[in-house]
Amino acid sequence: MDVRALATEGMVLTQGEVELEIDRLLGLMGERTEELAQLSVRASEAETEYKRSFAEAFIRATGTVKDREALATMNAIEQFATHKHADALLRSGQESLRTIRAALDALRTVSANVRAIT
Repeated sequence: MDVRALATEGMVLTQGEVELEIDRLLGLMGERTEELAQLSVRASEAETEYKRSFAEAFIRATGTVKDREALATMNAIEQFATHKHADALLRSGQESLRTIRAALDALRTVSANVRAIT
């Protein structure tokens, strides 16, 4: 059941329909929370790998500090890209959870209104 479609068609939702949608979103929230934990670990591992790679390249490089930083950056660019990608996935997962929470808050309001009407 798509509660949003019903609501936009002007249909009145029953308390049972609202509760089913809340249950669905709670299940989805649990799934996304588990996914977020995995994304968090991957992002942490990617950041660690990038920092390790950068530090090793920096130590091996010679020249001025700016030269060494530039060489280290060039040598660790793939790890940096992996780190940024993992971080972007983590932020996306966090936003997904915020969206689900907002939907749950809205449904709680709808549920209260349905109870008040019936």
